[in-house]
Amino acid sequence: MSTNIDLGQFDFSFDPALDTWAVGDPADRELDSSDLFLPNDEGRTEFLPPDPDRVPVIENTVKQDAPGYADRPPEERTRELFGQMNPHRATLLGMLRAAETPLATKAVADALADIPGHKFSVYTPSNFCTMLEVAGALERVNEAGEPYAAAAPEPDIVEVDGVQFWRPTTPPEVFWLTTDAGRAMLADDDPAARAERLFAKEPEFLPVYKRVLTLMDAPEGTTMGLMSVAVDTDPAVKESRRFYVQHFVESLERAGAAAWTEGAWRITEAGRAALEMLADVVDDYEIPAVEMVADVPTTTDGVSW
Repeated sequence: MSTNIDLGQFDFSFDPALDTWAVGDPADRELDSSDLFLPNDEGRTEFLPPDPDRVPVIENTVKQDAPGYADRPPEERTRELFGQMNPHRATLLGMLRAAETPLATKAVADALADIPGHKFSVYTPSNFCTMLEVAGALERVNEAGEPYAAAAPEPDIVEVDGVQFWRPTTPPEVFWLTTDAGRAMLADDDPAARAERLFAKEPEFLPVYKRVLTLMDAPEGTTMGLMSVAVDTDPAVKESRRFYVQHFVESLERAGAAAWTEGAWRITEAGRAALEMLADVVDDYEIPAVEMVADVPTTTDGVSW
């Protein structure tokens, strides 16, 4: 038996100017992608199946293979890519920084691994390079930083016992270099402004954000479990269950205020600046000791921590 599904009833489009996903029913409010997807372990924020009650309407989806796409300004295409790939902003920015001098293709994977906050992803290093290249933020060059010649290499002709053979040759290695559009995106990156927008959007949770940043500011960083005790037990969060601890961590991470590094969640320099913004916020919630909490959440919406 076959089932026909009319996809015309869904409108998936995206507005790259927004920092958040826009949804209609049921809440009629803006949600960022952490409302739709939850990380599936301490250091991963890859997408899990979305909440069926929060199907996003993604406006103005950009088709990179559409006629005329490549003729548009690379700065515009790059901003669109960052809007669509907002969960991977830190990785994309890290790639652009790594390629400010010619970066060998064989070194891309190591460069990705060194980016603070980069996690397991369904995207390969090659995928990230290609996406940035199509958007106009990266270009292929040779080792000297000159435009890469894509012509097929000519085979060598060798002679063995009087018989000539063609021997395949290896083309020059591809290097990647950040373009003017990519450098403009790096220059425009403003974690402080993103933190300000985040705090303005959720003023009722400023004490929670201050608490989470303070935990991350410990020399050893912190874990999702400890932050769960500090956040999910708070009546301000627990009673509404609008958000779980993952929302606050991911929101700070996307703002550039937090990063998963060296096996812990840690505050960044931008995070310390964000914490200064919250200096006058009063947080009078007393975090219970872990051994006193019998119902510390270990599973949230099917995600084990």
